[in-house]
Amino acid sequence: MTIEKLACEADTEHLVSSHIHVEAVSEKITAAYHAGLNMPYCSVTPVFQVAGRTAPKEFGDNCIGQSERVALELAYISESEPMYIFEGRHHAVVWQDRGRTLFFDPYLLHKEPIDLMEVQRSPEKKRSFPAYPSVLDRQGQERTGFLEIIFGKNSQRFLVNKGRFDQSRDDYNITSFRLNLDQQTPFRTEPNDPEIAFAQEQTTLSIRVLFEEHGSTSHLVYPIAWAHSQGIVDKELLYIKNNLGATLRRGGEDYRFVLKAIADTLGHSPAAVESFVIDGVALYEELAPKEIQYFTTNPTNQ
Repeated sequence: MTIEKLACEADTEHLVSSHIHVEAVSEKITAAYHAGLNMPYCSVTPVFQVAGRTAPKEFGDNCIGQSERVALELAYISESEPMYIFEGRHHAVVWQDRGRTLFFDPYLLHKEPIDLMEVQRSPEKKRSFPAYPSVLDRQGQERTGFLEIIFGKNSQRFLVNKGRFDQSRDDYNITSFRLNLDQQTPFRTEPNDPEIAFAQEQTTLSIRVLFEEHGSTSHLVYPIAWAHSQGIVDKELLYIKNNLGATLRRGGEDYRFVLKAIADTLGHSPAAVESFVIDGVALYEELAPKEIQYFTTNPTNQ
């Protein structure tokens, strides 16, 4: 065998080995993101944290906790440090990998990690990515959610538009966040921060569960803004927002059916899930400022 042939075979083996390594790393990155994606969103958990109590991890956390879960998983993959990027209370993660700037925002439910540099290099500096949930329109057609990212010209600032189809309007609802790659921090907000737990935007306390195999979500919700103004803690105020955005009142057959699906995903009984939320409501009533000027809109039901 000639030296040239040996060298060629060595190069081929190196390329194959490198490809396998890259694929393995990509799989780990995807798995790290899905660890946060499949973590329930829960705005009740921060209330427990302010009270100095530990919420069962199965119930999840807010967007900060979801992003932290992704960051912790990414930290096992390489020495590149995950960084937090945020607007107000909303937190996401950016991470450098082999010349890429990857973006992870499990709260907004995009399906896979996003390479922000691809967006920056695109002619329009704009791209859309599929996101959960998928919702049927009035004609029975499936409408997939999306995450649209738009960079400013020669800028590190970018706009994130989350689109979720609303069957009642037969159109997409859009929630927007403005982020800046020049404003990153390795530090997360303290988990017992009252400004997070009792924020004006937090007009409900809720648990959102993603049913990834069906591409759908459901929320168990308590209307804390209205109830707090009345000083009320009442389990009967609980309701569910299903994947279509319909409101299911407590006690109804549809409510019980969806609650069981939520509870099964969380690994608890329906009664335990309701009790967790109501315990959080009671803590909120005990600890929150008596007067809160709530915002009229709430970026929930993503």
